[in-house]
Amino acid sequence: SLPVVDAGTDANILQGDSVELNGSGGVLALWSADSTLSDTTIYNPVASPLETTDYYLTVISLDGCFNSDTVTVNVGPPIPTLDVKNLITPNNDGFNDTWIIEGIEAFPNMAVKVYNIYGVLVFEDEDYKNDWGGIYGSKLLPNGTYLYIVMPGGTEDVLKGNLTILGDE
Repeated sequence: SLPVVDAGTDANILQGDSVELNGSGGVLALWSADSTLSDTTIYNPVASPLETTDYYLTVISLDGCFNSDTVTVNVGPPIPTLDVKNLITPNNDGFNDTWIIEGIEAFPNMAVKVYNIYGVLVFEDEDYKNDWGGIYGSKLLPNGTYLYIVMPGGTEDVLKGNLTILGDE
């Protein structure tokens, strides 16, 4: 009779992550040859696929009979990251003239707040677009260090840090 085989439960991971497969059955295991598996001859290899992949587990019984099962590892896109720049030099030279948050396009409704050293709110935007040049009211803020708070839309994350404005640099 055919041996009982179970390649395990389908898994969901993000691109760049890994998952341990949990096969069982028979007395010997052999996974389909794949360079994204840590070992094709054990029941619980680590799978590190870059895209959604089906893995086939074949087991052998004591009397030499074979049976197979499949498990799918679904791979989703990596979680976007933010890189909040900490310098503005709004002197119209084309470099660092506005406050840049790299990766902002992945987070709709990026809320930002900027405070001076006295705790006064000098800038606020509920849907920031990398377009603030250190202006408060109608004037350029004085050179100095400010505190920012960034709240990426769609998450509960809050990023805090210092922002330096050097208007004459």
